[in-house]
Amino acid sequence: MTRNLQKGNEEATDILARLVAGLTYKPTWQFRLQEIQRGQGCEGLTLMISGRAPDSWDPTNEIEFLHLFPVLPAAYDEDSWKHWILECVLMVEKHETMEFLKFDGEATFFSEHAPGRNPYMTGFTKTPEQAIAPPVPWNGGPPQDPHFAR
Repeated sequence: MTRNLQKGNEEATDILARLVAGLTYKPTWQFRLQEIQRGQGCEGLTLMISGRAPDSWDPTNEIEFLHLFPVLPAAYDEDSWKHWILECVLMVEKHETMEFLKFDGEATFFSEHAPGRNPYMTGFTKTPEQAIAPPVPWNGGPPQDPHFAR
């Protein structure tokens, strides 16, 4: 059996904790670093990004959000931790972008929300009908690049 028990460098974690304590971003956003149970049998040191934002289904309402990022067991220096934090913030923003970006009122890239699904993965939202429909045929004529020829 393969186990996912990891241990990081405590000195590096101290650097991360100091950075998180001094973080500011958008007015309602909060950053915490804590050992928590993340659900689904997962636990450990976690960067928690929370705040309030408009609801993508009804922007007149505001919702609370919480994103959990397991801390890497890495001996990062300060600059590397800053980049890691930036990447986490960008993933939260990507998630929100996928919810709010709509084409003719449809959120084509609506974020995953189900347990076990990656909420930062870019993909097309499919209706049940789309999921079982045959592929749309190529309508652009014969391939122009020999790479695409069969």
